[in-house]
Order: sequence, then structure tokens, then C-alpha cells
Amino acid sequence: MIQSVRIKNFKNFRNTQIDGFTKLNIITGQNNAGKSNLLEALYYLVGKSMHPCTNVLEIYDNIRKEPLTTESKNLMFYGLDTEKKIQIVTTLDNNQTLDLQIKFIANEKQKVIESQIIPTVEHAQEFSRLNFTLKKNNKEIYNDHLNITKIPNFPPIPNQSGYNRQFKNFEPSQLQELLPFESTAIITPSDVARKRDIMNPNAIHNYGS
Repeated sequence: MIQSVRIKNFKNFRNTQIDGFTKLNIITGQNNAGKSNLLEALYYLVGKSMHPCTNVLEIYDNIRKEPLTTESKNLMFYGLDTEKKIQIVTTLDNNQTLDLQIKFIANEKQKVIESQIIPTVEHAQEFSRLNFTLKKNNKEIYNDHLNITKIPNFPPIPNQSGYNRQFKNFEPSQLQELLPFESTAIITPSDVARKRDIMNPNAIHNYGS
């Protein structure tokens, strides 16, 4: 079970730590206070899939109903500052930590590539990208990326057959051992959409940097 989460440079969270999670939590707050953003951050890390990239696409494809493009990518970063990486860290009740880092990697050829009506496979490898690194107890166990483009519906890397190519330290048959959770999702897409998951507002701490 999650005990605490720290979110840095994600949407309206500059550097926020939230403690005191229990089996049942209540999230309260004004509109645009960040309730949905908190659930979205947690879903990236402990959502329906063991793949953070897949969880992100689940949010954009099935909840937001919009493609993950250059413009929508910018909104993921606090203050639209894509120079700083996003970091979502959870501490579990067994003292294990999960650390997801999302970094934008720009490509100078982006505008040239986007001018092509049908990008080639070679061009697809040159898109700007969001890189996802997941560490468990400071040991990297996942590293993959999503291509970012202005072209709607261009197939991202995870839809290709080699999606599992960058997994480390375990075989595909050992997926359930990746995280110390049951196979059921901790947070479901409907929770993010309807803001049903909840937590103690008195345990939220904002930090200056």
C-alpha cells in the first residue's frame, strides 16, 4: 500500500509531498486545485499496466480523448518548463520506493520531420520524445519512451512489436514481480475521470524547490 508520494514539476505540482495514505482516503479541494492531477500522477506509476508509457496513453486516449502531441506534452510540465524532468516517487508500507522520472528530449529536426505528409520509419526514430525511467529501490527496472509530434494518431513506440525491448532485470513472464501489488489496478482510469479516489488534505506539503 502507498504510504506517501512526492511529485515534482508535474502540472500544478512544483514540489509537493503527500503523506498519510490509508486504505481509504479522501481528496477535497477547490476546482483546479490539482485533485485530478494527483490521481493522474499516481496512475502513471501504479495504473492498470506495469508499463508507465501505456498508462500515459490510457489517460490521453481514453480519458482526455486527445492525442499526446507537442502542445499537450508541454502541459504536463510545471510552468510549461520542459527543461526540468518530472519526478513521481512513492514510498510503500514495506519501505520500498518507486521512482518514475519523465524527461523531454527535443530533436532539432522536429519541424522538418513534421512537414512530411507520411513520415518514414527513419523519421520516426528522430522525433522528440518523452523518456520514462522507473527505479525500484534506486535500481532501474524500466526505460522506454513515447514519440512526441504535432501529427495526430502517429503510432507511438509502445504500439510497435518491440515494446518490451528496454525492460531490464526480468523476463516478460515475471511482469507481476515488477511491482509489489496485486494484479488488480491500484487506480483505474475511471477514478481519474470521476475523481473518486481520495486522501487526507491535511497531509499535503508544498516545497519551494
